[in-house]
Order: sequence, then C-alpha cells, then structure tokens
Amino acid sequence: MDSRLRIAFVIAALTSSAHVARARQPDDAGAASREARAEKLFRDATPLVGAGNYAEGCPMLEESQRLDPALGTQFNLAVCFALSGRLVAASRHFREVAEAAQAAGKTDRARAARERLATLDPRVPRLRITAREGVTVQVDGIALPSSAAKDDVPVDPGPHTLQATAPGKVRFFRSVTVVERDRVAVAVPELESAEPSRDTAPPSPPWHSQRWIGVGVGSAGVVGLAVGAVLGAMALSKRSDLEAACPAYPTCAPDKIAAAREIDDSGRGAALGSTLAIAGGAAAVALGATLFLTAPSSPASASVRVTPTAHGAILEGRW
Repeated sequence: MDSRLRIAFVIAALTSSAHVARARQPDDAGAASREARAEKLFRDATPLVGAGNYAEGCPMLEESQRLDPALGTQFNLAVCFALSGRLVAASRHFREVAEAAQAAGKTDRARAARERLATLDPRVPRLRITAREGVTVQVDGIALPSSAAKDDVPVDPGPHTLQATAPGKVRFFRSVTVVERDRVAVAVPELESAEPSRDTAPPSPPWHSQRWIGVGVGSAGVVGLAVGAVLGAMALSKRSDLEAACPAYPTCAPDKIAAAREIDDSGRGAALGSTLAIAGGAAAVALGATLFLTAPSSPASASVRVTPTAHGAILEGRW
C-alpha cells in the first residue's frame, strides 16, 4: 500500500503544478513572493516524499499550503500524511479537497480525492467513549464535545491518553494503544469523590519527598556556613600570629622568615577555605529553601492497572 501511494504521489507531483498562475496588480509583490516560496517548497518536498522521507517532506508541503493554499498541494499533503501514519489528518484533507474540487468543477481531482478517502477511511482506528453527563473527556489533551455517549473518535495508530474530569471528582485516566482498523470501546467509570470525609478531620498530609530533599540540602548549606565561619576565625588568628612574629612581613629577620611564611601560608589557606565554604553553604541554603517552598503540599497518590489487549495494552488509573 505504501509503495503504491508513493508512486501516486510522485506522478501527481510531476504531472501537475501545485499553484496556478494568477494575474496580479503591481503592488502584489508580497503575494508573488509567498507563491514563489510555496512553489519551491512543493518542488523540494516531492523527491523527499517519493523517497519515504516524510519527516522532512510533510512539513514542507504543510508550509507550502499555508503560504499559498492550492488543491494540488493539499492533495499531495494528504497523501504524505497517509504515508506517514497520520491517517486522521489525511482523511480530513482528502475530504476538503473533494468538496472544494467538486465546487470548482474540477471533477477529476474531486473523484481522485474521494477514491483515496474511500480507501483510507476504513484504516482509521476509532474510539467509542462512554461517559456520564457532566464528565469532561479529553483524548491526547483535546476536549471532546459534551455528550453522554461519544461518537466514534478517529485517532491515528499508536498510543493515546484519555482523561476524564468533573468538579469535585478524582481524575481518571486511561492509555490505549491502537492499530489500523481498530474499533475500541472505552467506558469511563463513575468518578470517585475528591472531597474528604466530614466525620473526622483529615490527617495532616505527609511531606512531599521534594521537601525532604530541600531540608537535606539546606542543612548541608548550614554546615558549610559554619565551617566557613570557623575557617574565617582561623584565618584572622593566623593574621594576628603573623603580625606578632613579623610585623613588617614579608620583610623579617632571617631567623624568623621561615616561620612567618608558614604562618602566612596557613592563614591564606584558611581564608580561601572560608570563602569557598561560605559561598557553597549560602548557595545550598538558597537551593534548599527553593526546593522546600516549591514542593507540593503532599505526595501524589495513584492507582494504576494494566490490561493486556490483542494489539498492546490499556493503562488506566486515578490520582
């Protein structure tokens, strides 16, 4: 099937231009530029799609259609989508081409689009979703029209995520993997109430793990600040010792210069260690505070169930 579609794509692209020349007024330079760009994208996409490089070819056709809409481009874009597995988008574009071509009197193009659509539509997987009134259902993040029984929802082959929500209810989710021609029924159960019991006060929720991490990082930062303070005090003490041993350091009596250098080196090391420890400790305290303050108030609780199917698996749960 894919090889026949690719051959049809190449033939359609080589035997027809995507865009029809239009008469323009002198001030139509912008439109001319867009059409030229669209035509180049169409030409460049043709060998890519013919070679099976849909990841690059389809976006080029899509941009060409956006810049300068044309039935030829839209028809080939539908073919590219069908070849790449985006069956829902391909069906939509074939249907639009058929309707527009018929209205424009281009019966050959309308017939070709309807033939492709008749072959493609049975391949499109569909979900039939049943949910109670008042429940909002989303498939892959797109909300479906409000209805107790959803019409068949066309989807592309592959994994899809269904979510169901309602005010004051626990969110329900299900992951469904489908293949071509699948017809999968999904029943959304009655959603559980998210309100706490009124008989007893709810217990204080335990800390989220991120808060514990924040406490640990912040504690390490406090230790770093303390170490920095101790090293700073040592550096000051060494400075006092150096002034007592050699007030004019680095100019000292020959018998004192070695001891003075040792004291100076020790003081410099303590000062450097103090600076690094204080800087690192301050950063750790700041990071720990950020982690603590931005953590969720309680850890997420979830229940998950995996159900094997003939073509994959269904993952569902609540949280």
